[in-house]
Amino acid sequence: MKTALIALAAGFATLHGSCGLGFAWEEPLVGPYVLVACDVREQMAIGERQEHGVSGLVPQCVFAAGFDATHIIAAQHPLKTGSYFDVDKSKSNYWLVRVRDGHVEGPLDEPAFPRQRAAQSVSPSLTFTRVFDDLK
Repeated sequence: MKTALIALAAGFATLHGSCGLGFAWEEPLVGPYVLVACDVREQMAIGERQEHGVSGLVPQCVFAAGFDATHIIAAQHPLKTGSYFDVDKSKSNYWLVRVRDGHVEGPLDEPAFPRQRAAQSVSPSLTFTRVFDDLK
């Protein structure tokens, strides 16, 4: 049986450690950063691989991501209030991760996302190249 240690930090769930037998989904992005889901794809998050597992940066449910050598961008549906698994697909948040130091900006709403991209010098050519249609 796979289990995850979930801790609430700054109002969102952060995955720490491994899930026992491995992850349901694990996909490298750039450097130590990965797309990862512990038990089901709706738990898709962005984390940083560390010695003893993965430390969460962008919480579930990440439905789109893109990256280059300097930044990761992500689109994410939050969980419904009070739920650990029920995704609120009526809302979308956007996130920026700086590759060199793991600095995270988000959650951002749709109007704030392009402004923050510009403020963080994210390349205009960086797009969402990894999209999970079943999670949209």
